[in-house]
Amino acid sequence: MPAFRARLGMPAATAVTAAVLLLTAAPAAADHTNPATPLSPLTPAKVGTPIRSGGTWQFVKNFPMNPGTDLKFFTRNGTIYAAAGTLGQNDELSVGQRIVRLTGDGAPAWVADHGSANCSATVTTASGTLGLQHDTVVTPPADAELMIDTTDAAGRCHDTSAGGLEIVDISGVGRQGGAPVKEVHVVRLDGTSHTATLDATRPWLVYNSNSDGNRHWIDVLDIRSCLGLVGRPLADKRAACRPLVFRMPFDATWTSRLDPADNTLKSPSGCHDITARPGKLYCAAINGTVVLDVTNLTDGNGDVRGTPLACTVVDGTATAAKVSDCRVTATQWEQAGKPAATGFAHITHVNHAGTNGNNNQTAVRSDEGVSISHEADPTPDGRFMFVTDERGGGVVPPGATCAPGPDNPIGNGGMHVFDISNPAQPKYATMPDGKKAVFISHNVLPEPTFCNIHVIEQIPDEARLVMAWYSQGIKIVDYKTDEKGAWTFTEVGFLTLPEAQTWTAEPFRIVTNNDGTRTYHIMTSDIGRGIDVVTFTAKPNPLPVVQSGGASNPSPNANRNAQARVGGTQESRGSAAASSSGTGTLAATGEDTRAAAALATVLLGMVLALRLVLRPAAARPRGTPGRATGGR
Repeated sequence: MPAFRARLGMPAATAVTAAVLLLTAAPAAADHTNPATPLSPLTPAKVGTPIRSGGTWQFVKNFPMNPGTDLKFFTRNGTIYAAAGTLGQNDELSVGQRIVRLTGDGAPAWVADHGSANCSATVTTASGTLGLQHDTVVTPPADAELMIDTTDAAGRCHDTSAGGLEIVDISGVGRQGGAPVKEVHVVRLDGTSHTATLDATRPWLVYNSNSDGNRHWIDVLDIRSCLGLVGRPLADKRAACRPLVFRMPFDATWTSRLDPADNTLKSPSGCHDITARPGKLYCAAINGTVVLDVTNLTDGNGDVRGTPLACTVVDGTATAAKVSDCRVTATQWEQAGKPAATGFAHITHVNHAGTNGNNNQTAVRSDEGVSISHEADPTPDGRFMFVTDERGGGVVPPGATCAPGPDNPIGNGGMHVFDISNPAQPKYATMPDGKKAVFISHNVLPEPTFCNIHVIEQIPDEARLVMAWYSQGIKIVDYKTDEKGAWTFTEVGFLTLPEAQTWTAEPFRIVTNNDGTRTYHIMTSDIGRGIDVVTFTAKPNPLPVVQSGGASNPSPNANRNAQARVGGTQESRGSAAASSSGTGTLAATGEDTRAAAALATVLLGMVLALRLVLRPAAARPRGTPGRATGGR
């Protein structure tokens, strides 16, 4: 996702996004779109013939131009669905959140559109078009009830006054006569919302990343008041949903850049994106990357420890849903006594070379340091951490420029590997030649912009990554370490479709074939193409087996459950699921862990059902009995 809100030098390939800047105001009406009607045409589909490819690929289907951003998978009765966000805002060819069904008869198929981006740009939103990226959270991952949409601009379709989070009811998706996809509550946050992340084991906690240089905190929302309302009328859901918002402040030096010119720390940032694992958060924060322990963030009742922000609940400006206005500035926060969440702790951090303040650029080579820490993911055993480098913010040359071969040493940002096994001394992992462990694909077509890594997804139980590489499309990369712990990378597959500007590519179903190969069913969300569904078939690259008494090979292994992100297991080609209904199972993707997904759903039900029993009456917040309420 582009690292900052304002961008220069946008290419012709992003004309749809750029055109948003030219539109004039046209206020959105309350509940202004019909989710049962496509808000962006489903035809004609984009061409599926690749410009180039490596490996065994099959194109399945395209859902055309809704400039695509983030995506999340969820299930209903064994059927897999996805919600995909939109870049920008427009009354044509822009949706907000598009929901598609990925398995079952007739799949892939369009299901519903939620119009959080389906209105004309305004003065406040035009300046932040690339902040209108509509990142996505879905909770719970199994039998989902809510979708959460983000905006990182000064206004949006359903709230022209501010950006932040929009909580949307998706409990009716996949249910006969189920509720329509509608917003139930809107939250305004100081610093707005660049991305959002669901806690790995507590599906009522949502972490907000502001990606701002002067806001050194994470906002965490307790949304239990919005859950457990399936089957209730929309008006009841809107009346009940009152999230609590807590601030998690952190030390600005953890996310500051280590200036290679004078070896000093400067230019701190807020989190740009967060990856959640059980008890941990991995915050990629532009100039630094931080790992936090959130095991004790909640008490035995599931309540966030500490004091929430004093939010005010007001009428929506362009929706019938209420709005929690939680725009508490740093000064106001200090004057209020610094109300904050407690129970979280620092584990480790890495200060990167970062950007030099000159239009997102850096003088540090792509294979020597991170310019923009965009995403941070741990390896399955947690001993190493992948950090992607979105140079130039994904847009600005020469950081976002590449050509075949190493012709632009400060462009074409890749994936860096850090050894965090000793949290007190994090360091670069190394390759056999002693150089820093960095994967940069030189298997690229020349592009002046949008040419670097963006989002990565790990294949469960494999040392294999699916990478979205903007203009270069999808890349499949294997990794391994030798007996000395040196890392090597192999690009085993790639696919570039016409007009590709691939934001994310994630596997939602993995089938083991009779010949021992695996077929990975992958969905992409693409700025230039909308949504694509493709498959890739290859021999798997299993994680090494842990040796009793300790592994002699330090390659990432051991805790496979820590890698998986949404519940489900892989299929065998001969299984009933693969051969009959075709519904399949959910691959490990999203913001949660496979091991935790089923547990999280159970925990949520227990917390909602037992909260009145567990909490004394005097401790309950005012409002709906037994439910958290927002500030008034």
